[in-house]
Amino acid sequence: MNTQVSAESADAMESIGQQLRSARIAKGYSISEMAARMRVLSHVIEDIECERYDRLGASIYVRGHLQSYCRQLGLPCGMVEGCADASKLPPLAPMVRSSAIQRMVDFSTRSLVYVVLTASIGIPVVWFALNSPEPHPARSLTRIDPVTAPSPDINDPLVVTTSATLQESADAVATPATADAANDQPVVASLAGFYREQPATKSVDAPASVAAPEVVPATDVLLQFEKKSWLQVRSRDGGLRDEALVSAGEERRYPLDQVGYITLGNASGVAVSINGVAADISTFQRADVARFTISSDGALAAARD
Repeated sequence: MNTQVSAESADAMESIGQQLRSARIAKGYSISEMAARMRVLSHVIEDIECERYDRLGASIYVRGHLQSYCRQLGLPCGMVEGCADASKLPPLAPMVRSSAIQRMVDFSTRSLVYVVLTASIGIPVVWFALNSPEPHPARSLTRIDPVTAPSPDINDPLVVTTSATLQESADAVATPATADAANDQPVVASLAGFYREQPATKSVDAPASVAAPEVVPATDVLLQFEKKSWLQVRSRDGGLRDEALVSAGEERRYPLDQVGYITLGNASGVAVSINGVAADISTFQRADVARFTISSDGALAAARD
């Protein structure tokens, strides 16, 4: 009986950290093994056994570590009640102390910066809006009609007298020396045209019989479309001469020396004439598409694909 009381008294005298260490050693666990079982670092186990609770964080974390330690060792969790209360964190104190005057100065400085930035942006915009040049009003265009001088009245004695005086002055100025200079062409600086008097030519009687001009036979290729078709005309060197979709009733004419290769779609509705002579292109048709070449003398031949 006395032995049991002594054991309980010894346990009460031991702290919670010492009790946990004794239970761990009795179970045969090392610090690293216990840390692995609790999934924490080894220094956490050492801090618990040494009761350095201030290194474990807030009270809730300390209580959680102690209860987890007890569960791993099979001890009752109630034995750690009240142990975490001693691990209260010290109250937070502001690191920077500022007076009311300093806070007022800081607030005024920030407000002044905002005012300066707003003024630096707003003042140029307002100045530009007030001093921008106004658009010129639309100018109306007034039509100016040409002034027509009134024709002189030939019955007016003043007009007759003035005309006679001007004629006499012109006759007095004219001299024989200016007769030779009359053939020189004057230089007229004017935007308006002027009339040049042509020398009189003698009329020549036309001969009784005039030889008729020699009729040169036409040397061309004529395509007459009775149906809607398409065509492609190339020159003798292979250059594209014409390519189009032609409606019914149209005609296309090309010089013979500029045509070397012709392709006709819907060829059954196209009539081909060379130098006024109809040409048969049925032998060059395949699936109603005719492809043929034309030589310099107007002969047709099948085109090579």
